Amino acid sequence: MGMVWSAWQDGPVSNRGVFNKKLQRAWHRVFLALLLIVAAMTVQAETLAETQPGNARPLAWQIDPVSTGRQSEAGEVKLNLAIHLPADGKIRHIVLYPSPNGQPAIKSTAGGPHIDLNGPWIRTSAVLEQKGIAVAFADPPDDAAGHMPENRPPLSLRRDLQAVLDYLTTRYPGVPVSLGLFAGEAVPVLDVVSRLEGVHGVIVASGGFLKARTKDWHGIKTPVLLIHAPGAQCDAAPYPEAEYLARLNGFALVQARYPHREWKPGCGKDSQHVLAALDEEFAALVARWLDGAAVAAFIGHGDMLPAWHEEIVHYAVPAVLGHVELEMTLLFPDGTGPFPLLVFNHGDMELDSPHVRDKQRFRDMIVAREFLYHGIAVAFPSRQGVGLSEGGLQNHFSINDAAPLYKAKAQSADIVPAIDYLKTRKEIDPGRIILSGQSAGGYCAMYLAGINLPGVIGVVNFSGGRTTNKTASGGPEYRNQMMIDGFAEVGKTAQVPALLVFTENDSRYSANTIQSSQDAFVSAGGKSTLLLLPPIAGDGHFVFHQPQLWRAALSKYLGDIGIRPLSQQERGVQADP
Repeated sequence: MGMVWSAWQDGPVSNRGVFNKKLQRAWHRVFLALLLIVAAMTVQAETLAETQPGNARPLAWQIDPVSTGRQSEAGEVKLNLAIHLPADGKIRHIVLYPSPNGQPAIKSTAGGPHIDLNGPWIRTSAVLEQKGIAVAFADPPDDAAGHMPENRPPLSLRRDLQAVLDYLTTRYPGVPVSLGLFAGEAVPVLDVVSRLEGVHGVIVASGGFLKARTKDWHGIKTPVLLIHAPGAQCDAAPYPEAEYLARLNGFALVQARYPHREWKPGCGKDSQHVLAALDEEFAALVARWLDGAAVAAFIGHGDMLPAWHEEIVHYAVPAVLGHVELEMTLLFPDGTGPFPLLVFNHGDMELDSPHVRDKQRFRDMIVAREFLYHGIAVAFPSRQGVGLSEGGLQNHFSINDAAPLYKAKAQSADIVPAIDYLKTRKEIDPGRIILSGQSAGGYCAMYLAGINLPGVIGVVNFSGGRTTNKTASGGPEYRNQMMIDGFAEVGKTAQVPALLVFTENDSRYSANTIQSSQDAFVSAGGKSTLLLLPPIAGDGHFVFHQPQLWRAALSKYLGDIGIRPLSQQERGVQADP
């Protein structure tokens, strides 16, 4: 018997199975139609009652329970669907917005149903209504158990979306239904769109594409539009990823432009991430695109100010056969430069890290902003096998390696060419370079300080050392001689001052090892300041993500090497509303 593909399966099924599925679906649609007749009569009666003298206007959101067609231990799985209909009843398009969260967002209030979300689809529903576009919001099904869309089984997510699409197309025959997505739900929904029926188009507002750079969505036959603000400072949804995926998959991309880049990071309700203050422009764009009309390359203001003038560049590193291309993210303060430069080297990456598994780009904005606020450009090179950098992941080092600086020296081979490239950029002052890094990256920065590269004026080491054990299991008095010897060796040649930032509860190194390493570095001739913080919450190895603990020490250190923090006016804070 021949084999065909079923839209409800993840593999081939028999023709008989397809016939049974189609029969079940036909009965499901008949059942839906009967339910809709009853629902329509009920709604009509309620509407007539509400519009009589002395009654309030009908509620903006109409709530309908929808069966997903799935069963759980508790019985039939349902979800609530809220629909915001045009007041005149003339619906030209429906935009289905699936919940980006795992918890119900439809709330009952004294004034009627309320949807507790900050995204643009709910906020602009009344504006879209005026253009004949009904927004339908689907809460998570009652068996979602708090799981976000990205954590749900793709088959269940697809079946639920298909059930809602069937419901809407049955209830509003002839009205095209498109998907409206926002933030983190974009990736899991785009993953299943090619297997959905009845989708007119897909519009993604501020998609969270950090882990999606290897996605191949060419199988999506329906048009896809991405809307993204280049000036937003939502670290979970950077603009370059949207730009990259639009180019890779042939999606349309429209920029949401503001007269200023955001000063404060955030993804909240007043941020550029949610396209705040662009409701009319957003609704007009959606309406034109759904109608198939040509759309402009941007909405909002004509001038584009990307957040921190972010760039992704590639540079060559010698390899066994020719060279490999490595990826690097650059961030610049406002102004023309030339700027002093921080080169930040990441720590070791595990195979299951998103930077390796999903090819997520390495950029650490928590650290970057602290230096950008001082007018310092920041570079994040990705070593081989990390992000979209070519080559194999360097994770073969032994904790029993007898050479204290072997690992740091090997990793530096990917960093020195990055520094050479950066010196050619006109925005960068080649005579004011600061080396930095965390964990293995910080230790590598120390090694580089010891070889005295031209133009290097300082090194900031966040929890960077060399382990002989996986943890400092010997207690606070444990003494890691390999790490101590490594610092002593660097101290013999390093000519630039260093700032060392550690905590007493670092899971990799004992407090005794840290202090002894500092002492060995200074005794050998090095110049450094050690900020050894008392135990902090969690693992002190990641103190670099708590800048409030080391900001003052960093500011003093930068001042000592001739770099002062920018004033608020220089930072451009006054440009924010």
